Amino acid sequence: MKLIKVTLSGWLQSWREDSRWDDRYTTTMPTKSGIIGMIGAAFGYKRGDPHLNDLNNRLRIAVRADRTGSMEMDYHTATYPGNGQWKCADGENDHAKTLVFHKEYLVDAWFTVYLWGDEDLLGKVYNALYDPKYPLFLGSKCCIPSVPIIPNWVYASSPKEAVVKNRSDLAINECDRNVQIQMDVDSGDTVDDERIVFRKDNIFRADLNEYLLRQVKIFSIIPQKEWGEPA
Repeated sequence: MKLIKVTLSGWLQSWREDSRWDDRYTTTMPTKSGIIGMIGAAFGYKRGDPHLNDLNNRLRIAVRADRTGSMEMDYHTATYPGNGQWKCADGENDHAKTLVFHKEYLVDAWFTVYLWGDEDLLGKVYNALYDPKYPLFLGSKCCIPSVPIIPNWVYASSPKEAVVKNRSDLAINECDRNVQIQMDVDSGDTVDDERIVFRKDNIFRADLNEYLLRQVKIFSIIPQKEWGEPA
């Protein structure tokens, strides 16, 4: 079985899930919608492009949280004139109103993402990530990767084997003590002590930011020096 592996690491990451308006929170793991959006940017697709739905439906993902990092909240303001148009920073409007936002970010987190699907599509995704049309960000434009998002091919008998036996590029002493993994529930793998949860990150209408629930299985592993040997 052939999979694509990419590393998502940065001082700031922001993966929103059903979080809008004044207070915007991040989840502790990258969302499928965010990852598909990043891949879409690599292809050169704009927000709302129907190709994003196709990518969402044809690609499966697993995410390993090698280091979850910490949560930080940012205090943010924007000026709104009240007529449906956002003001520029140097604009003037006597009736303008300052809106206050709180935006949460993951700080110093490190994730390894695995993608699989039909081989023809994977080849196109690999090429797009290797030579992206647009810059790639970690969920938000202010979240710049600290490690280049370069795709790598991984070969395994199943997604579980790829995620569990393919060592992180992060130093072993920098990994979390227990590394959490989230994987599409239809991966075909059976995992001991897994739990099934729902995430609202399955793209339905990308142009309207509408998402459906997605079933994922969650389980943990202990970081290993050489895969197969406990740390």
